[in-house]
Amino acid sequence: MNTINYIKRLELLISDGEQLRDSMRQSSSAKDATIRRQAGELEHIRQLNELLRERRSRISKKLNETKIALSRLEKRKKLDDRNDIFFAAIKAEAIKMGIWSLLRDAALQQQEKS
Repeated sequence: MNTINYIKRLELLISDGEQLRDSMRQSSSAKDATIRRQAGELEHIRQLNELLRERRSRISKKLNETKIALSRLEKRKKLDDRNDIFFAAIKAEAIKMGIWSLLRDAALQQQEKS
C-alpha cells in the first residue's frame, strides 16, 4: 500500500506541477501582453510629446516675430506722430504767413502730374 500511496502522491504532485506550469505560462503571457500594450502607449506618448515640443517651438518663434513686428510698428507710430506734429507746425506758420493755400495748390498740382 505504501507504494500505491506513493505513486498516487507522485501523480498528484505531477498534476499540481503541470497546473502550476500552465498557470505561470498564462500569467507570463498576460504580463507580456501588458508590457507590449504599455510599450505602445509609451511610444504614443513620446510622439505626442515631440509634437507638443515642435508646436511650442513654432509658437515661440511666432511670438518673437510678433514682438519684433510690434516694436517696429511702435517705432513707426512715434515717427509718424513726430511728422504730424512737424507738419502741423509748418501748416500753422504757413497760414500765419498767408501762403498755405498756395502751398496746398502747388502740392495738389504736383500730385496730379505724377
